[in-house]
Amino acid sequence: MTSMTRVRRRDGKAAEFDPANVSAGVAKAGASVREAVKVAKEVSLKVSRRREISAEELSGMVATELRKVNRAAAEEFVRYRNDKARARRNVTPKDAAQKFVDGFNRHDGSIMSLFTEDVTWQDPGSLEPEGGWERMKKGLLSLYSRFPDIHAETSHFMVDGEWVCLEAVASGTFKGGKWFVGGKERTLPTVNRTFKVSAAMFFRATPDGHLSYWSLYWDNASFDKQIGLKPEQIE
Repeated sequence: MTSMTRVRRRDGKAAEFDPANVSAGVAKAGASVREAVKVAKEVSLKVSRRREISAEELSGMVATELRKVNRAAAEEFVRYRNDKARARRNVTPKDAAQKFVDGFNRHDGSIMSLFTEDVTWQDPGSLEPEGGWERMKKGLLSLYSRFPDIHAETSHFMVDGEWVCLEAVASGTFKGGKWFVGGKERTLPTVNRTFKVSAAMFFRATPDGHLSYWSLYWDNASFDKQIGLKPEQIE
């Protein structure tokens, strides 16, 4: 039941989900009563499948549903949400990037609350950037499954406006599974080989302290060698 779903705030406090709060919030953004009811109903159906949801993820869900019925109201809702977040916390792009790295190293799935719903991302196992919050969540979980102890030791941060780049050393154990080798996705056998490579991460932060872009690059040649790939496998 929806009433059993807990909404968790960034301060750690939680409260039961209430559809009436959704209706009131979107109505303040300019949605009609009919639109507010429709959005609250759709969000309630999605939330009812969860035992807990972060306040940030809930807001993104509301914005997505509201955009389907009233784009102008959705934009106003997002502006209102961002203004509240900005007033509540003064998070710099570097702060947001550091929060991700800390959570990444803990393999903490809650770091997904840092990202916007339309986030673009790329990791060493993909050939090109991909988009979408849900796809990134699946991709991050997949990365953790292939590298159960992956860790990034950061050294230098470089900030240019909303962009952040950091230098790091990535290490861990590669279990095996699907991986892009020589420009093609291949299924590699279970190898359980450790690696340690030079790496870099790039982020783009939003005004309210969320992240709309993340990428992780590392020295693929060194990685391939350390996990035992033979030259003929890479070609």
